[in-house]
Amino acid sequence: MRLRVWIGRGSTISLAAAIEFVSRFARTAILSRILTPSEFGATVAMTVVIGTAGLISDVAIDKFVMVRSDENRALAAVHMLSLIRGALIALALIAGASNISQFFGVPQFSISFALIAIVPFVRSFGHLDIVQVQRTHNYFPSMLAQLLAQVAALVATLPAAYVLRDHRAILVILVIESLVFCIASHLLARKPYGLKSDRAVFFAALSFGIPLLANGVGLALFSQLDRILIGHWFDVSTLATYAVILNMTIVPIALIHRVLGTLGLSYVSSRMKGTSVLGNDYLALVFVWGSVAALYALFVAVTLDWLIPLVFGSHFSVSPFVHVLIILFSFSQVAKGAPVTLLIATGRTATLSLFTLISGVGLIFAFFLIHWWPRFEVVLVCIVFGDFLSYGLLFFTKTVWLGSRRSAVLIDAASSLGSLAAIVLAFWFSPELTFGARGIVLSVGLLAILVQMAFGIPRHRVAFKFRSMQLFKSRGAI
Repeated sequence: MRLRVWIGRGSTISLAAAIEFVSRFARTAILSRILTPSEFGATVAMTVVIGTAGLISDVAIDKFVMVRSDENRALAAVHMLSLIRGALIALALIAGASNISQFFGVPQFSISFALIAIVPFVRSFGHLDIVQVQRTHNYFPSMLAQLLAQVAALVATLPAAYVLRDHRAILVILVIESLVFCIASHLLARKPYGLKSDRAVFFAALSFGIPLLANGVGLALFSQLDRILIGHWFDVSTLATYAVILNMTIVPIALIHRVLGTLGLSYVSSRMKGTSVLGNDYLALVFVWGSVAALYALFVAVTLDWLIPLVFGSHFSVSPFVHVLIILFSFSQVAKGAPVTLLIATGRTATLSLFTLISGVGLIFAFFLIHWWPRFEVVLVCIVFGDFLSYGLLFFTKTVWLGSRRSAVLIDAASSLGSLAAIVLAFWFSPELTFGARGIVLSVGLLAILVQMAFGIPRHRVAFKFRSMQLFKSRGAI
């Protein structure tokens, strides 16, 4: 019964995330085929600017409204904070449009870079009740709002691209997406929309979210600075090539984190006693995230270099060296989901910010190395280095072992790393794009993952059984 409940919740979350994944993926594919590489690169630059602005101003408003117990009081005050944040982002984008367009080498597009300020401002009017109800595992309103927004944006992509035939198509698409989401959030909310200036709630929200400003800067460094460096040092056409390679990889990772992260946060929050988490619960998270990370790394190893030209056009390709780097990157991004979920659930946002900033160390190296090695591969090398540094510290630092046995955590982490090593080695010795070579990679990878699961499932089955017995005892069933 409990399994069916969690499967149902996961299906609801998965539907919204899957729709968003398909929409963004399809939009990118359509734009990359209709627009010239330079115009498509300009659309990438504009999305980079919006994404960076959102990340560096992120004070976790959605997380705060979800965990706050005094729902009605918090909701109106957080709506006010959301509007203030949206207005500040919009003003900053308008004021910096000329410099931003020059930075990317397209000063003739300065007006377009100013107009993208509309997107975060419209989004800030969204009704956050659809986020707040997730506290009680009600994911349907948020799912439906996302679904409507993504479908509307996808429907608008093809006509916008064909009519405008340039980078302005992305502006139309993003405005429609934000507007539909905002309207849907109000229609699906259970409470009336309100605005309130509440000093106590403002202080509590900022105390909760300000540590995540550093996290947002770290996320911006990690997810956007690479594109910023490439767009500035090379041209928007090279940025387009780099973007489609990462798009094929990162969008599915976002889907995985959206589903597993939300389910994991809801589950851990419901199992917490104060700020402590049962050790068996965290062990289960590590095993699940590690297994999913290995499976996704295998998928990337087998499919990446033929999917990219198939989806985005023959003028985009992936070298074997870049392919290996993307495999490593994919694994580390997914595998760190367990400790990240635990840190968020226990309110250790400052610690999470620190580890996110650590992952940005690689891009600091890239900032200097790109002077001597002017290729976008250097950015990927540095990203992988920084990400694995953060991944290792997340597991080997005592602050993330709350109530868990150290050896058990390390066993699960090591088994997933073993699967990754098998996948990378198989690809390294058989990088050819043939059915025979990919069959070898697939066979070796699946065998390693099966061994990982065969070793881990019995251990965690016992933990789940023990936890179920405890639950029944607490209810007086036995």
